[in-house]
Amino acid sequence: MFVSLYNTTTEDAVVQLYLIIFVALVRRKPKDVVKDLGVTMNRHLQFTGRKNCKLIVGKAHSLAYRIRKCFILRNPLFLMRAFNRYVRPMLEYASPVWLPQYYLVDKIESV
Repeated sequence: MFVSLYNTTTEDAVVQLYLIIFVALVRRKPKDVVKDLGVTMNRHLQFTGRKNCKLIVGKAHSLAYRIRKCFILRNPLFLMRAFNRYVRPMLEYASPVWLPQYYLVDKIESV
């Protein structure tokens, strides 16, 4: 929403700014899940381990599949280096925060 504040009176400009702020606040609805620095939490800032693990494992599977299909070279050393460089950091990022429990470790190791 673009509002020109030039060639208007001070009262009109203040009213327009209040209108912009009001519209911005009304449009925002609380989200059930919030993502901050790659870690998914609910709106009460409680960690959601299963959702976070599901998102991370899904992204890692997708990236590993793209690495496998993208390169013609099937050298195992090359594929292992590509996996270690691109996929593994995604799985290990912030792992102390989301602390994978025993039921999530199998999903992570499936990648």
